[in-house]
Amino acid sequence: MPISNSAALLSPRLQEWLSAGAEYNYQGHRLYYRVQGSGPALLLLHGYPTASWGWHKIWTDLIRQWTVVTIDLLGSGFSDKPPTGPYDVASLADQCEGVLRYLGMTEVDVLAHAYGVTTAQELLARHLEHGDRRELHLRSASFINGGLFPEGMHPTPMQRLLIGPLGPTIVALAPQPYTIFRRKLGRNFGPAHQPTETEMEELWQLLRYKEGHQVTPRVLQYLRERWQRRERWVGALQHAELPLQLINGSADPVAGADMPGLWRRHVPAGWLHELGPAIGHYPPLEAPRETLAAYCEFRRLGAASVSETLPGSNASSAG
Repeated sequence: MPISNSAALLSPRLQEWLSAGAEYNYQGHRLYYRVQGSGPALLLLHGYPTASWGWHKIWTDLIRQWTVVTIDLLGSGFSDKPPTGPYDVASLADQCEGVLRYLGMTEVDVLAHAYGVTTAQELLARHLEHGDRRELHLRSASFINGGLFPEGMHPTPMQRLLIGPLGPTIVALAPQPYTIFRRKLGRNFGPAHQPTETEMEELWQLLRYKEGHQVTPRVLQYLRERWQRRERWVGALQHAELPLQLINGSADPVAGADMPGLWRRHVPAGWLHELGPAIGHYPPLEAPRETLAAYCEFRRLGAASVSETLPGSNASSAG
């Protein structure tokens, strides 16, 4: 299905990204996806509000090695943003399975960032519970700066406000101007890795595309779900029989400093790559070379064998 034409104001780079994708129909809603490359299938799950565009700095390198699929989950990027969703994590996982089924992909590796990490955990939980009956087989999963363990999360004051009962009213009556968006989002980047003005404007355009800022309170309900379904999603990490990796930027005020310790405690056989101490919540944008190198090392060594556990030697630090 071809992409739709929209009158929304987008930068030339965003227009080019949009034109390279296609649409998938999910329950009457249009999902944007992009697929490119050759080799084993790799599913990219994005952060918020960066959407699939959040991978653009490492896209060219990834498609040299894998057939890469990225999806703007409902409510994000170029996909539809209906007022009532569905935005629950189970529905987001259904969207991923639907696109992959449509593309004829039955085996994938997963690379997930931030918001997308929770959807990846749900896919991992389904992989475990479906056993030999599974239609989608996960080969490995790598997570970048996400709330894998809700006790290690530190939602911003704005996030806490928006997921509360007054969230929809606040968004409707007091729309956030760009200057506030820029200041608040900038706090989640490392101090030395702030986006340029052009990059920040592009993230603003992605958020407001199809009036997406109006549904932010509903999209953010995944923050509550992380607590409500902690046993299922943390359990999926603990019982996974496939290679797992955490790539972490510790300057992330939301999901940074506490995650490595929780990862070591709950996923002792998993790979851990701690990025430089100045990297914040958006490593694929802040430190694309380091992030790509960490993932490629995991795929070359960690994901090559499910049975091998390399305590001590599976952590590297880019100082």
